[in-house]
Amino acid sequence: MMVAPRIPLNFFGMPFGLAGLAELWVTAGRQGHAPDTVADVLLAVAALVWLTTLVGYLRYVAGGRGRLMADLTDTVAGPFASLALITPMLLAAQGLAPHAESAGRIVVDVFIVLTVLLGGWLTGQWIYGPLVLDHLHPGYFLPTVAGGLLAAASAAEVGQQRLAQVMLGLGLVCWLILGSMILARLLFRPGLATPLVPTLAIEVAPPQSPPLPTSPSTGTGSTPSPRASPDTAC
Repeated sequence: MMVAPRIPLNFFGMPFGLAGLAELWVTAGRQGHAPDTVADVLLAVAALVWLTTLVGYLRYVAGGRGRLMADLTDTVAGPFASLALITPMLLAAQGLAPHAESAGRIVVDVFIVLTVLLGGWLTGQWIYGPLVLDHLHPGYFLPTVAGGLLAAASAAEVGQQRLAQVMLGLGLVCWLILGSMILARLLFRPGLATPLVPTLAIEVAPPQSPPLPTSPSTGTGSTPSPRASPDTAC
């Protein structure tokens, strides 16, 4: 019997990054600087990579008892699990909603709920379980800060203004709380392990959170603003 290979949680960063690349082309297309076909192809590739990674990871966790819990409670890799939920939320807002608005809104809402639940559960584990300060890294922003800010962008993209405002508030509050802790760890504790050094890019991303579309009550219209890129809002 063939043993399924181990799929690290950070593999979900591949479709997440592709979704961000696709968004650059979406924005360029909206400004008339690029054909929409490029963005559509990249969104499809991101969805395919996400699905392939998800299937491979599910095969891996199904092959041994306790593998999923071990990954989620891993103090280094655990936060990257959130990318498995954030990525399809973005893809639904960017790729599905423009073609099937109701279906896109439903998918976005489902993954927003799952993102919030996972972020809350992980936060509870960090509070309840033993967590060494030196294990903190900017990847800890992903479940609640990136989850909240990108959920806000996705909700706004499908026309759910109030939900977008709530999620933006969640992301900002979590950023203020976690940001002070992670910055203190980076300043006063030993340097990050070499494989985690690239996560420093996440440290400077939350302040670049995208603006929400204006609501009808402001009198400025309700047309969504250009969609937010995961690369600038995590």
